[in-house]
Amino acid sequence: MSRNELISYQIPLALNASKESITAAINDHLTTYSHVYSWILYDKTNEYRLDVLVSETVRYNTLLVETLPSIVYEILSKYRANRQEGRKNAIAFRQPPLEILCETYKPLIYSLCIQQHTCWPQIELEDLIQMCNLRICVLYQQGYYIHKRLLNKSFANAVLMFLRPERYKPQTISLDQISKSKSGDDESVNRVEVIEDESATQRMDEAIDEIDGCTFEDLVSKEMRSIVLEFVSQRTYDQWCLEYGTKTVSRSTASQVNALKSKLSVLGINRKNITDYIVKRR
Repeated sequence: MSRNELISYQIPLALNASKESITAAINDHLTTYSHVYSWILYDKTNEYRLDVLVSETVRYNTLLVETLPSIVYEILSKYRANRQEGRKNAIAFRQPPLEILCETYKPLIYSLCIQQHTCWPQIELEDLIQMCNLRICVLYQQGYYIHKRLLNKSFANAVLMFLRPERYKPQTISLDQISKSKSGDDESVNRVEVIEDESATQRMDEAIDEIDGCTFEDLVSKEMRSIVLEFVSQRTYDQWCLEYGTKTVSRSTASQVNALKSKLSVLGINRKNITDYIVKRR
């Protein structure tokens, strides 16, 4: 694997740039290159700007410079027809093939995976590497321009989603394991002693019913809300709350809510498991 050292070029283009002027500007900056690594075309309000990256590893440069002026001109011709004043946009971009992206991002992938492994040592490092590579593939197929900040955020969210089912999954402990003495020897306590005491459970519920002025039910609701917001936007969530609160639920909202319930059920996330998780967390 070669280290991907990149050289950056910023090429300004006039708002009314012709094909000839675009060709001249690009050739002035990239005259020594036949191929480039990637490029992004921006609308910077007072001008357009073409940001180009060239890799010092020649085989990573796969985009032809010769065809770049024609491509940029065609894109701008279509964009100008519907251009909105005052908006700063990334208009278009091109990046290397997926296999080259996965190769050039290997150092970043390893770095991100080590960070996540430090936070979540229960996940094997090899599994994290596969997950990060998968995120690159998904983002690429969805049409995103891959960069460090995007990959970092997407990968971190993927790890959290991977952990969600385990986070709320009830722990399974054998009765023999429960009955072992704290000293670790083979002496066992009377198994009647480890059966749940309903009155003790009730006293425990009362003890945790208020924590720092926040009821236990509030904690459960807050945790459930944070889960839902990982699947839908804040705006959608607020709309759902409004419709259910006023009992004016539309068919579309009901369908969306039921679909989310099904997805959470498949992941093993339900109110009981969330409640158990919060009790154990205390």
